Amino acid sequence: MKNTLILAVAVILVGSKVGPNYRAPQTALPAAYTRATTAIVAATNAPSPQLAEWWAVFNDERLNALIRQAASSNLDHRIAQSRVR
Repeated sequence: MKNTLILAVAVILVGSKVGPNYRAPQTALPAAYTRATTAIVAATNAPSPQLAEWWAVFNDERLNALIRQAASSNLDHRIAQSRVR
């Protein structure tokens, strides 16, 4: 049992070894692909106007007041805003 375990560990270690001259393959992406990827990322990261104030669909003034209070009292939010500015 012990010999089998040692043999199994040795096989795993030897099988996962990469040679000393190994170099990762270098691949160049076409410029069109890079531009398309940048455009997709920009489009998906853009804030949606409908989601900016999602709570407004409830037409509840109390909820609006609570959201305003939370936004003005949230120090982390203010710090993040100041860093962006």
